[in-house]
Amino acid sequence: MEYIAIQGVDKPVSRLIKGTDYFYHDSYEKAAANMDAFLAIGGNTVDTAHIYCGGQSEEVLGRYMNERGNRDRIVILTARQPGSHRHPDQRRASRPERTAREQGGDTPGSVR
Repeated sequence: MEYIAIQGVDKPVSRLIKGTDYFYHDSYEKAAANMDAFLAIGGNTVDTAHIYCGGQSEEVLGRYMNERGNRDRIVILTARQPGSHRHPDQRRASRPERTAREQGGDTPGSVR
């Protein structure tokens, strides 16, 4: 596997990045098996966004990392679309707050 460095990220970032836009709760086993295979070939970077699968992809990724205890091995790249909030008067956790909570972490950040 080839890796690159991204300023501000404390570990190498695999050039091959795993998408999570099919990580649904009802297909958790498929997502977990795919993540296991991805890590086995040296991949360590996943792409996620709160719009993937209605937010389920981040929850499934969080469950996977919690069950496997491998959060420290994975680089998460996440995006927030401008204007993606449900309603201007409805408070929504910020992207870093949600990422940390959903992915079992305690340190907020968009690139971790």
